Amino acid sequence: MRPAVLDHSTTEDDEEIKLDQDSVFSTPKCAKGGKMAELKLLISKRATVKGKLTRIQSAIVAAQENATAISTAQLRVYSKNVEKYYSEFNEVHDIVMQTVHDNQRDAQEVKLIEFEELYNEVQVVIETLLDANRERSILPAGGQHNGQQQVVIHQQSLRAPLPTFDGRYENWPRFKSMFLDLMRNSPDSDAIKLFHLDKSLVGSAAGIIDAKTIQDNNYQQAWQILEQRYENKRLIIDVHIQGIMQLKKMAKKSSKELRSLIDECSRHVENLKFHDQLLQGVSELMVIHILSAALDQETRELWEATIEHGVLPNYVDTMDFLRKRCLILKRCESAVSALPSLKQASSKVAPSSKASKISAVVATSSEIVCELCGGGHPNFKCSAFIKMNNEQRVAKVKDAKVCFNCLRKGHMVRACPSQRTCVKCNQKHHIMLHLDQVEGCVSSNEKSKDKASDHREVAGKADPESPENEKVSVTTSCVGDGFLRSSNQVLLQTAMVDVVDVHGRSHACRALLDSGSQAHILSKAMAQVLGLPTLKCNITVVGANSMKTQLKRGLNLNFMSRYSDFQDSITCLISDKPTSIVPSVAIDASSWNIPPELQLADPLFYKPSEIDLVLASSYVWDLLRTKRVLLDNRTASLRETDLGWIITGTYEPYHQASQTVLIANVAVQDTLLDRLDRFCSIEEVEEPQSSNTEEQEVEQYFVETYRRDEFGRFIVKMPFRETVSELESNRNLALKRFLALERKLLRNPELRNQYIEFMGEYERLGHCKEITEEDDTRGMLRYYLPHHAVFKLTSSSTKVRVVFDASAKESKYSLNDVMKTGPSVQNDIFTVNLRFRQHVFGFSGDVTKMFRQILIDHSQTRFLRIFWREDSAKPLRVLELVTRPYSA
Repeated sequence: MRPAVLDHSTTEDDEEIKLDQDSVFSTPKCAKGGKMAELKLLISKRATVKGKLTRIQSAIVAAQENATAISTAQLRVYSKNVEKYYSEFNEVHDIVMQTVHDNQRDAQEVKLIEFEELYNEVQVVIETLLDANRERSILPAGGQHNGQQQVVIHQQSLRAPLPTFDGRYENWPRFKSMFLDLMRNSPDSDAIKLFHLDKSLVGSAAGIIDAKTIQDNNYQQAWQILEQRYENKRLIIDVHIQGIMQLKKMAKKSSKELRSLIDECSRHVENLKFHDQLLQGVSELMVIHILSAALDQETRELWEATIEHGVLPNYVDTMDFLRKRCLILKRCESAVSALPSLKQASSKVAPSSKASKISAVVATSSEIVCELCGGGHPNFKCSAFIKMNNEQRVAKVKDAKVCFNCLRKGHMVRACPSQRTCVKCNQKHHIMLHLDQVEGCVSSNEKSKDKASDHREVAGKADPESPENEKVSVTTSCVGDGFLRSSNQVLLQTAMVDVVDVHGRSHACRALLDSGSQAHILSKAMAQVLGLPTLKCNITVVGANSMKTQLKRGLNLNFMSRYSDFQDSITCLISDKPTSIVPSVAIDASSWNIPPELQLADPLFYKPSEIDLVLASSYVWDLLRTKRVLLDNRTASLRETDLGWIITGTYEPYHQASQTVLIANVAVQDTLLDRLDRFCSIEEVEEPQSSNTEEQEVEQYFVETYRRDEFGRFIVKMPFRETVSELESNRNLALKRFLALERKLLRNPELRNQYIEFMGEYERLGHCKEITEEDDTRGMLRYYLPHHAVFKLTSSSTKVRVVFDASAKESKYSLNDVMKTGPSVQNDIFTVNLRFRQHVFGFSGDVTKMFRQILIDHSQTRFLRIFWREDSAKPLRVLELVTRPYSA
């Protein structure tokens, strides 16, 4: 029921068009290949035009550097060619924008902006040279030499490099003070100052100065435009307050992370002071509280020890302590990183008494760090390494790049100075890396004894007196009937993550880290909450007992960790229910003594709850980190991941369930036989989906509010959400986009005539009306729709039509955001095909301007305003659409 149109953009590089050939959501290869060839040809043509303009720029710059004369006639020829290249580029660019895919238009707009910047730069230089020629032409005759006019441009070099402004409000004050300081005493003309100002604007601020202001060399007007847009003290202060409130918590003790935290906090505090917002009283204590909560545990304890009982902390003293702490961590890390080089150097020294002393110093150093887990112990004493199986140890040694024989860094196994070898096979590798040969079936008890003795031998070689020898777990490779008698349940790893919806808002999502799944799967309920566009697919999901499920839809999902700065984008299948409730029964974890300083990935892991997202096996292993903590129940442990600390192992339920629920997810692609079978079978008819609550509300609202006029046409009201009261006017945005459209139409007379004809018919039919903005009451809600042309070359009647962008927003919401979405009222394709098969002949038709036969209630037309005029010399008009706008 939305009367709005989304304005989509595309992105792509000029040098190469990248399409996902392997995606299950991609278009047919034949169509894709033709589109790529056409697109590459257009982009090549557009690049050729840009190259011509670049050569003109190079010629002018070379002439200036060599101080050679440039005649007025030559400059005029350059100016005329520049205008011609500008028109050619825009013509080809318009065709490119019609050809590229919807998700590729943003990058193409960047190419247009880059070309316009080059065009403006060349035109400014040409105009400057023409002005200089005109001034020199009126000099006395004695000022000329040999009858030829010499043009020399003297431009004062800047005292410092130009600052840049990226459009972020918090960076505006610094840019303003630096730029004005450079320009205040500059002897350059306003044209040169405007040129410098335009080059300083980057990112979202690039292109904010319109072409007319640049062509008029109106430096003061350009600066007023920037001040009006970015001189917003309230918004700047809010940005810095929000930055302090969202200081990122340190994931570990590190000088790099602590330095980043100090710099981030200082930047926001100093900027607040610059705006006369000083830290005093409660505000100072709040900043200190937020800052201390972001520290790692050890740094927090040391800082707390510096504060006397009953004394409130001070911000300046706190920052001094953190800076000193950062220097201490940096020195310690530097000393640790130097240890491997010392060991390597000591191994190359001849066996003399002096060399022995050096080795002893290194061995007894208190700065020893394990290369396998980062702990403060030698590699061969690493308890986490000892608890791994053989395959995991080999992979860990390869990843850490340590010697297979002595487990030290700095040399390969063939250059190992140690004389020890494996006690089992006498080969040159450590006993913990020995791989047993495949043997016949051995009893469970015998294998347990052998494994236990291996572990005792390993622990004895590492540290004979270590108490950890008693804690080494014993694993068996055969499963006996004890498994059937065991009441223990396996812990499935869950985590809470933030997923992003279509409006950029975050939602909490409970994810299962499933090492038995080949695909990411998202619940249908969560997909509806996010409102993201879905893609067609056809994937078979196979579960336990070979149960198969066909999944028809998928989507691209962005998610973020609540524990670290980790974030990623994945492609998920959509399923009604990805898996059952996890855990299947409640877990009593009160006696496990989970360390409170560790941030759990899922704080409510013990509570049976629904799963919103299943993360595939290939992804799960990439999330794991090295740290591990054994819990008091001796069967479960904590493992650190990029999403937080997860709980692994087993547990014994405090009440035995009558049935044990086991979960397994495996995703496989269709085989050729399955495809042929479906090709020959009758097409599956999808069950109609039940309307959600919002769709039902929209239908009920329509029934209660619609009426008919004297001609029988429907008059409806737009179904607004409660957030409509927060809709702010986007008049400035719509006006800028209309002026840009007007400039584009002036460059393309044929398109301009078709656009004027379309809008003229729109007004003649009474589908819009002119209004006067002076009649608006103060505080009245209103919305302005930007509009643009859409080409349909296959149309037999109208090649160009105008569509309206209701997704344009200058602040928090757009018109689309504050409107409810109703159900689809069109017949599905299956019903249409069935109707065509009932008769010998079928007819299809098009109802002229069908959507525009529905009128909008006059009380809501203020949300459908547009700017329009046929001639840029005429006054600007404001029209209100009185019928349902076009949708694309």
